[in-house]
Amino acid sequence: MKRHTPKLACFILLCFNLITSSAHAGEMSIPGIKPVQKVEKNSFQLKRFSNNLKPSDFSSSVSGQQNDWRSVVQNNNGALKIALKTGDWDRPDSNATSKLWLSYNGDWASVAKNGRTLRFSYTFGKSSPGVLCRFRFGASAQSRQDYQGDYALSLIYGDTSCSFSVDDKDTSGHLPTAIGEGSTVVIDLRPNNTASITIDDQLILDDQVVELDENFISLVAVDTDALSGNQAKILYLQEFKVSLER
Repeated sequence: MKRHTPKLACFILLCFNLITSSAHAGEMSIPGIKPVQKVEKNSFQLKRFSNNLKPSDFSSSVSGQQNDWRSVVQNNNGALKIALKTGDWDRPDSNATSKLWLSYNGDWASVAKNGRTLRFSYTFGKSSPGVLCRFRFGASAQSRQDYQGDYALSLIYGDTSCSFSVDDKDTSGHLPTAIGEGSTVVIDLRPNNTASITIDDQLILDDQVVELDENFISLVAVDTDALSGNQAKILYLQEFKVSLER
């Protein structure tokens, strides 16, 4: 299946210049200017929408294993609190790991949205500097159990780096401020099969064409600091929600 090259608009600190780059030159998108592309809509919208996410609805790369405490999901007044722990923790049942994934078990492509926008949102809690958070969507039942590929937004806690990828093609830039406690991400999947992403109310991606035969989502935590010596790190997300918007 052909994937459309990603088009990312990130704002540089101080000068706020628009940065875009891609594996295919000339396929950039400026927020507010829509590319002319014909996209067929999915024909299988069967399941009734429910935003009642439960911790038991998720699987992770450590589920049922010695390190299952590394992936923690809790209810919090209708939203979810998520903690993903990498590195070498001082526990008798700890096996070191530098990355792990957490995935919702349902296929969002088969949910009846009735022409409305499907929104995923989450807010960073106090995490370890250098830990990467990758939100992946558009995955298949098989590819969701991985660390990269499909459509993915990657952010590093304590850093301004921002990248968006479609399979092996990506584009990147820098945010005006570093990702930190309270930084909020919103991913909108629109009825016209395009996506937009905002971070702290700043639009960084708009009208990105997406093809969602299946839409399993995953959250991935990766320790990107090679000098940390596999130091214990935590990625903490709060207010993880899925909703339908007009």
